[in-house]
Amino acid sequence: MNGFGLILLWSILPFGKANSQSPDTYVVTRNLAYKTDVVGYEAERCKLDIYKPKAAKRAPSLVWFHGGGLTGGDKNDKNAKVIAEVLADQGVIVLMVNYRLSPKAKYPAYIADAAASVSWAQNNIEKHGGSPQKIYVGGHSAGAYLTMMLGLDKKHLAAKKVKLSDVAGWIPVSAQVDSHWTVRAERGIDRGTQVIDESAPLFHVRKDTPKMLVIVAENDLKGRADLNKTFVEKMKGKGHKEIPFYTIKDRDHGSLISKINSKNDTNAILIREFIGR
Repeated sequence: MNGFGLILLWSILPFGKANSQSPDTYVVTRNLAYKTDVVGYEAERCKLDIYKPKAAKRAPSLVWFHGGGLTGGDKNDKNAKVIAEVLADQGVIVLMVNYRLSPKAKYPAYIADAAASVSWAQNNIEKHGGSPQKIYVGGHSAGAYLTMMLGLDKKHLAAKKVKLSDVAGWIPVSAQVDSHWTVRAERGIDRGTQVIDESAPLFHVRKDTPKMLVIVAENDLKGRADLNKTFVEKMKGKGHKEIPFYTIKDRDHGSLISKINSKNDTNAILIREFIGR
């Protein structure tokens, strides 16, 4: 299937009606600490919520990082948690993760937090009805950047005793694939100056990481779609075989997630089918 355009999956795959998500189908456990022996701001931010389908039994799970430019955002933001509501209603356990933000935390602290949350999921998901072999990791915008850094620079997960192969797949939605502009700001580098170093997903392209679903919006941030396309091409050039790329029509950077509960939303279908039934 050609991934460089709007697909027609909604014509053959049922996904429900707009705003059909019902809390009757899942339960939410809030503010579980995924780090121990931490205090202050780190203890405050390093928590997650679990959206568990009531019928979950060895179900797939998705560790999800919210957007916000690494300087803002929260797992409880309406436009962030909508993906948890949609996927939990469809049988996926979703872990909505908070992480430390700049300027209180500096690179790579937020990546270390993201890695710690994946380690926590691996060690605890069975208690919540999930399968350790079916843990997916994804995020939107800054959360997608974190997703890519975990999936490409293996030192972050390795520090938490997790291997790349322990993750079933990666789902970055509208990721910044060069060095994140907040990382640049922390270093005193102008936002408009492109940097591709160890803090950039493009720096770490590799073939030996699990499958990755790369999604952008037709009307995404300037240059975002082209850079993601370049990233996918470089990954394929390295020999990665499972990295479909999709541009979602009639969506912009924000509405990729905020409208994911729309009837037959393409983004929702792609993510659900990537995770599997």
